[in-house]
Formats: sequence, C-alpha cells, structure tokens
Amino acid sequence: MAEISSTSPAEHGLKRQLGLRDLVLAQVLCVVGSGWVGVAAGLGRGQALTWVAAMLLFYFPMGAVVIGLNRIMPLEGGLYVWAHRAFGGLGGFLTAWNLRVYGIVITAAILYAIPTELAYLIGPRAAWLPEDHRASLAIVTCLVAALTLAAARGLELGKWIHNVGGMAMITAFVALILLPAWAIWRHRSGQQELDHGMESALALPALNLLSLALFGQMLVGALSGLEYIAIFAGESRHPARNIARSVWIASPIICAMFILGTGSVAAFAKPGHIDFIAPIPQTLRIALGNSGVGNLIAIATILLVQLRLLGASSYLFTGVTRSPMAVG
Repeated sequence: MAEISSTSPAEHGLKRQLGLRDLVLAQVLCVVGSGWVGVAAGLGRGQALTWVAAMLLFYFPMGAVVIGLNRIMPLEGGLYVWAHRAFGGLGGFLTAWNLRVYGIVITAAILYAIPTELAYLIGPRAAWLPEDHRASLAIVTCLVAALTLAAARGLELGKWIHNVGGMAMITAFVALILLPAWAIWRHRSGQQELDHGMESALALPALNLLSLALFGQMLVGALSGLEYIAIFAGESRHPARNIARSVWIASPIICAMFILGTGSVAAFAKPGHIDFIAPIPQTLRIALGNSGVGNLIAIATILLVQLRLLGASSYLFTGVTRSPMAVG
C-alpha cells in the first residue's frame, strides 16, 4: 500500500477540464436513471424505506470506497488503475473488460429508451414510433454517430453536453416531484377530480419475491454509476479533493430525487400499468394531459429527460474510450 500511496498523480499531457461543478452534475447524470423510479414505484408505499435501505447497504459504502481509493490513487482510469495496482495484470484486465461491457450495455439501454420517450413527447399520434424498428434504428444510428464525434472532440466539448444533461435531469425531477402539488391545486380550484394518493408515506414493503427482486434492482442497478467518475481523475482539477467533495454534494441530491420522484410516479401511475421504460413521461402525461398548459409543461419536461439520456450516453461512451488510453 505504501508503494501505491507514494505514486505521483499522473504526469501526463491530458487537459484538466473537469471542475467540482462538472463532477457533481456527472454523478447525477450517471446515477439517476429515469427508469428506476418506475421500478421502485412497484413497491407502493414501501418504496421510501426500500430506497433508504438500498442506499445504506450499497450506495454510501461504495461512495466511501471511491473517496478512499481516489485519494490514494487519483489517476486516469479509475477502477482499472486501482485493480491493476492491487491485483496485477489479470485483475486490471478483468476490471477494464467489465467496465467496457458495462458502458456499452448501459449506453445501449439508454438509447433504446429514446424512441419511447419521443413517443410521449410528441403525443398519442406518435404511439407507433417505439414499435417501428426502422425508425428506431435510424434514430439510434444518428445518435451513436453524434456521440462518436463528441467523444473524439474530447471533454472540452463533452463536459458541456454532460453538464446540460445533469441540469436537465435535476430540472425534470423538480417538475416530477411538484406534480402532486399541481394535482391538489387543480382539485381545489375545481378543474380536476383528485383520484391519486401520494405514495411517499413510510411503510414496510410486502415480504414476497417481487419486493425482493425490485430491491435487488434498486440496490445494484439503480445506485451504480458513482464509481464511473473516477475514470476521469486525470482530467479533473484537484481530483483527490474535488471528487470527494462532489460525492458529499451530489449524494443528498440523488437520494432526494429517487425517493421523492418515485413517490410522484406511484401517486399517478396505477400498479401493474407503470411503463418501466419511460415512467417519467408516462407520469407527466397522466398528470398533465395532452392539451393546454399541461401539455406544454409535459413536452418541456420530457425534452429535458431526452437531454439527460443524450448526456448520460455521451458520458458513458467517453468513459469506454478511456480504458485503452489508461492501459497504454
């Protein structure tokens, strides 16, 4: 460990493009996926305690490990470098291989959701879009080409794409979280019947296999991604300090987004009818409808979710390109 600790951080020619703000927004971008609030909403009133349990068991310990290892080895490549120096070439290779597979698979999953999100953005007349394979393939192909060009340009351009995506996701979740208040106001003003109940009240989830399966997805699937920012330590300013500070700043924001956002989804979408691919657009359409001011708010918010999907795809794609460089 003494040998690892004494290693000088990265004497290289990389430009240190990422500051504290960029790292905080990157964590929101990578961790807060739009689909997980739909998965967690399947637990109903038990979602809040389940989120808290998942964060205590997985997210916070992982954050502590990332902070500790990054302080010892604030080097470009992150997890690959840590594994290589601790476990040798085979450990480093397996870590890099799994990181690349993770980045590619998650990027593909994000891009897969975009046609469905676009259908909600346009409205009922675009319901055919997710089922049209040629249209979906054309959309995804254009996006992959754009992501490739952005990654080739580097973080000088890429960080702005990522920052816009992170801010868009925070703004979209603010709109999502405020939906119950919107519904209550419309009910009191006589504009709408209120047939939705808030599901953020604390309750134990049902003890069955479904709850266990959802908890497993929330534990590892929803709360992964924090470790990904360490890949760019060599392109971050003061990485040993700023990455740790970014974890402290981003963690409460991320926790609030998941718990309160899930409460809004569960308040409007009926159990068994939640769209797990695009729960936020679905919830917006249920709450705001397809006409008037509500329609405009829904369109704007769904567009923000699209920006997040593009930003997250760009960030993951860029991270995949860093492992060969770090290995070299």
